[in-house]
Amino acid sequence: MRKSLLILCLLAFASCSAPLFITKRNIELYPIEENGKIGFIDQKGKVRIDPKYLPCDYDDILTECSSDFNGNSYAVVKEQGGYTIIDWKGNKTIDYYFDELIEEFDGTYSAGMDGKYGLIDHSGNVLVPFIFDSQYFINDNEFFPGKIDAKAVIFYAEDSIIYMPYDYISPFFEGFACVKNNYKEGMINSSLELVIDTIYQELGFLSSGLINAKIENQWCFLNTQGQIVFNSTFEEASDFNDGIAVVKKEKYGAIDTLGNQIIPFEYEYLSYEGEANNGDKIFQYSDKENYFSYGARSGLINQSRDTLLKADFYELYYFWDIVEAGKYDEGVGVINLKNGKTIIPFNFDEIQYYQDALSVLYFSDEDGKEFYGYLKKRNKIIWSNNVDLMKKLLIDKTSEPN
Repeated sequence: MRKSLLILCLLAFASCSAPLFITKRNIELYPIEENGKIGFIDQKGKVRIDPKYLPCDYDDILTECSSDFNGNSYAVVKEQGGYTIIDWKGNKTIDYYFDELIEEFDGTYSAGMDGKYGLIDHSGNVLVPFIFDSQYFINDNEFFPGKIDAKAVIFYAEDSIIYMPYDYISPFFEGFACVKNNYKEGMINSSLELVIDTIYQELGFLSSGLINAKIENQWCFLNTQGQIVFNSTFEEASDFNDGIAVVKKEKYGAIDTLGNQIIPFEYEYLSYEGEANNGDKIFQYSDKENYFSYGARSGLINQSRDTLLKADFYELYYFWDIVEAGKYDEGVGVINLKNGKTIIPFNFDEIQYYQDALSVLYFSDEDGKEFYGYLKKRNKIIWSNNVDLMKKLLIDKTSEPN
């Protein structure tokens, strides 16, 4: 069974990409695949762009083959000559092709051509020249870290290049970037000063002014001056999110930014999932430390340790009172945590659920052939490459969660 893609991405340099594409005319465009070609339908199931594009060289053609039709109404597609950009009507906005093309968070595109990488806009105007060794740009304060001829550099928007004495530089975030030398990590600020020495085995993600750091196989927390802020060390420590970090001392618990324990160290596994509509802090717990291992069962608790879902699921993804979950011997479904009711029955291989857009459901027949379809609210099928089977799986009764 596939793992769900609806993961709340809280990483510094990656985010979840919904299959939803919004244009400025409020037409929602969703990718479909027919006879090996990619096209787009609108939210009513009408074909807006005929299936004529090639699947991209990624595992999941629905989420990776095109970038969002965002407010600027552009998306990345693949044709015989390579990757290009189209508008919401299917018109190409550039007349040439790239070997690689990925939309960045600010609506620019990192592009690869002839083994070198640069940055362009939707019309193909070059924003950063094609001089870098790899496709790795995130625009923050006009800094573009990367490598030129295997040497770490900082490229400024005004076309100046500074060679840095590091093996690697991450994108800047909130004025800081992680650097690496001889497999040890540290951090620089926007003035390119080293504020955390390169002595750490691993640095996490800066949040709430604190960053988790691993040294001598133990984790601690540092401020942006490189000072250790708590006297405690941990076997494991997550980044801070909403002022909460999950840490391990033999077992898992959680602390706040002052180091105060808010969840006792009693759990085989614990992760912070986010905030509920009523302000509760939601945590996932499991009966096994390796919660992805077969047989592990996960559930949900709040900060007061009230059980919201018993540990009956092999996977859980929580988002604003909606839980996408997987049950052993059944499949993946969706639960409304507020009322405990099943929204989508546990009959699917994978679900990308959206409350205000079409959801994507993946499923298989008895022979293992895979299908998918789009679902509106109240489980109305908008489009599928196997409507009959999808309809059957939506009607079949499944057990309610505990």
